[in-house]
Amino acid sequence: MNECIKVLIVDDEYLSRNLLKNCIDWNSLNMDIAGEAEDADEALSLVDKLNPEVIFTDIQMPIIDGIQLSEMILKQKPGIKIVALTGFNDFDYAQRSIKAGISDYILKPINQAEVLRTALKVKQIVEQDRKNSSEYIKLRKELYNNLAFLKDKFLNELLNGSIDVSGYKERSAFLGIHFKYNSFQAAIIEILTLEKDQSEESRLIVNMKILNHVKNDLGDNRYIYVFLDTTNRIIILNNDENIDLYEKCEEMRENIIREIPCNLCIGVGRLKKEIGEISNSYKEALEAVNYRIAAGNNTVILYNNIHFHAMEPVGNINDLYVKLDFYIKTGLREKISETIDEIFNNIDIKDRTAIKTLRINTISITASCFQKLVESGLDSEEVYKLETQSYKQILLLETLPDIRTYLSGIMDKTIDTLNKHQNKKISSFIDKIKEYVRDNYADSNLSLASIAKLFYLNPSYLSRTFKKETSVSFIEYLTSVRIDKAIELLKESNLKVFAIAEAVGISDPNYFSTCFKKYSGVSISDFRKSLTKKES
Repeated sequence: MNECIKVLIVDDEYLSRNLLKNCIDWNSLNMDIAGEAEDADEALSLVDKLNPEVIFTDIQMPIIDGIQLSEMILKQKPGIKIVALTGFNDFDYAQRSIKAGISDYILKPINQAEVLRTALKVKQIVEQDRKNSSEYIKLRKELYNNLAFLKDKFLNELLNGSIDVSGYKERSAFLGIHFKYNSFQAAIIEILTLEKDQSEESRLIVNMKILNHVKNDLGDNRYIYVFLDTTNRIIILNNDENIDLYEKCEEMRENIIREIPCNLCIGVGRLKKEIGEISNSYKEALEAVNYRIAAGNNTVILYNNIHFHAMEPVGNINDLYVKLDFYIKTGLREKISETIDEIFNNIDIKDRTAIKTLRINTISITASCFQKLVESGLDSEEVYKLETQSYKQILLLETLPDIRTYLSGIMDKTIDTLNKHQNKKISSFIDKIKEYVRDNYADSNLSLASIAKLFYLNPSYLSRTFKKETSVSFIEYLTSVRIDKAIELLKESNLKVFAIAEAVGISDPNYFSTCFKKYSGVSISDFRKSLTKKES
């Protein structure tokens, strides 16, 4: 049996620690609660002493909170998986957690099923890390056996422009590198694994699978070199003027994503005529890859085709969020989309932290949506659960197209939910007005204006809304209630017409007679005659 996975629990409340320890059977998961800590100092000491693979930590702790503690631990031991325990409805924690590197969340109060689900998830990640460790060593050895270190070093020096091109021929010939044509073009394949929590070892294994795939695709062409740069990106250096590198990369992209579960981006620099310009083609390929955030995953981007827009200041960013709040409330989808574009236009896509900035803005926009749901009267606890789920989803977003798709979905759900909730409120409101009319129909002063005043509404708005909800005007409804009651009185009494009119709130007998005939189709006298015939 594999060695138990060591777990450390950090919480300043004894009851919380005890509940987490006992709510599931850790031993059955091959996981061992190796230690407990009630504050950050004790936790840091136990991390060094016990070397745990998984840590469950409370967010709110005195002096050093759970997020700060996570940053300190992961700085020293980035392989540890950290699960945060939180009871806070505050997206600020989510923003900070992106930077801290927390793996997952559990919402307080602790739920047994959620703890079990999270424990199984981190267990699977840790076990996969362990499994890949030996496989990684084996593949790494194979890598060095098949690719001579000095050859890779030489090719990387060409990429970085740190080689003396005047004396390169003898060295390149010794390494088996031959350039036949005055045609040099670099391409970069950057791999983005589908699993967010995948270890560095696992990512390298995927890289190597794709590296072998690319080599097989290119065959034995002596003038195309495939290798890794200093950051483990796959590089294609083409010296064959008979090969269209961009078209070849498009073909490889389709083959790779069909056979290997991954997201990738291929950047292609411009064609150069001198060996000393290889570094420039490489830099252009890098810029093309960086444009992935704007272009999306699984794309081949030619440097000639990228268009980094010049950032234009749009004033106070807070003003944009104020506008966005208003457009969400009013359901103006087109205006929402335009405002989100304005917010994102302030972000420099070329910046290496661009995706993190995009995620943080996405969290803020999402928070605005959920705030509107709470303000509309929806259950705040239910909204917070949705909020937490959304945060986890945002962590997986890698490109601007992905973010736009996500936000479009969130906005549609928010507006549809708000509209549905508003319609229910309006329907309930109209029901109350109808009930009031049925209870007070005898009041001759009852009117649209008096009802609007009583319910603090604009008469025009009430008139439009009542007609929309009931398909009849307010006056038509009031008259129908009064005439229905008049019919009851005619059947049950011998009151004079003027007395019945007053009893149902119509002070003018002639108007009453007109309304009665219009509503029932017969005059009052004919109606009474029909009643007499039935009795006889």
